[in-house]
Amino acid sequence: MKKLLAVLTACMAVTCIFSSCGDEKKDDSSVSESSSVSVRDEAESTTETVTEELSEEETEYASEEITTHEYIDADATVFLGKWECEKILVDGEAIDDLMGMPVYISYQYDIMEDGTAGLSESLMAIATEDDMLDYTWGLISENEIEIVGANGSVIQFKLDGDYLISSENNTEIYLKKVDEFTPFDFQAFVDDYQSQQNDFVLTPVETDAEGNIIESSETTTAE
Repeated sequence: MKKLLAVLTACMAVTCIFSSCGDEKKDDSSVSESSSVSVRDEAESTTETVTEELSEEETEYASEEITTHEYIDADATVFLGKWECEKILVDGEAIDDLMGMPVYISYQYDIMEDGTAGLSESLMAIATEDDMLDYTWGLISENEIEIVGANGSVIQFKLDGDYLISSENNTEIYLKKVDEFTPFDFQAFVDDYQSQQNDFVLTPVETDAEGNIIESSETTTAE
């Protein structure tokens, strides 16, 4: 899963690089081959850096001691079952998607009676032997649970009506119980995203002596 996140984060970084290229003022009427090579080199460097940083975070999580609450012994039947993210609010505003992905795929837990929490088939499909996807859970109170990941993640959810809600700082995550998880094809998403980047068109920007932008009809496709 971390490898997929590395790809997605790198894609975002590459997009930022391409966008910044369009904002720069250029004296030539076309984009040179050397400029295209420079952009590709910078994108590849960014991808490598992001992947290395995520790998370092994995190692750090693995070495940390996970601190959890003291759990209580009470009826937890209401928490059992499949829970899927329905919405995420940041400063009270709903997030429509996460880098083009639907929000439901961000949290899909199957909370089981044996104290473990499985993930959806969509999430497990992208897991590798290096991924640490063992989740456990416990009751903090009669209406609140804590889900703990093997990678060091700890998140609390409070039962409020039909929702499990996690509130931290300015972000609220709402999970709702479902009969079956909504499927998502991660590989198709990544393939489509990379295809869009390959088709990205760089448009040179010209300015006159006063700095006003002169529209150019010439475009160069990034290879």
